[in-house]
Amino acid sequence: MRFGESAPAGLLGIGVDLVEIERFRRLGSSSPFFSRVFGPEELDYCMNCRDPYPHFAAMFAAKEAVVKALSHTVQVPVWRVRIDHGSNGEPEAHVARLDDVTIHVSMTHSSIHGAAIAVATRGPAAMQGHRMVDTMIDELRTALAREVIQ
Repeated sequence: MRFGESAPAGLLGIGVDLVEIERFRRLGSSSPFFSRVFGPEELDYCMNCRDPYPHFAAMFAAKEAVVKALSHTVQVPVWRVRIDHGSNGEPEAHVARLDDVTIHVSMTHSSIHGAAIAVATRGPAAMQGHRMVDTMIDELRTALAREVIQ
């Protein structure tokens, strides 16, 4: 999403992504795709879940959402985006050498889709970005619960 002059100061971009879980399930966990796109900690996190594929889908959607949120500032390959889970369990996005950028990310999944929203901010917009992500992910979860997204 590109912003005109009405964008809040420091807001760099917003990214949203939606992927089908079945795409990841068809690959199978031994596919080289997983080790190319996900780091060791991300692989461990997903593989330690009862059903790893919804988590792979949501995490991949988060990486893609981050790439989209940063696309007007810097070009970042998806494999350079790292998704961690903080001490409170919330996802945290990190991109090497972008220390002055705060990336707010939220992920969710239904039985069919993995989805994520990312907001990239710089400076005083950081707190506003966190509130935006919370509101947007609540709306996305409601839509996924109804499976109205096509």
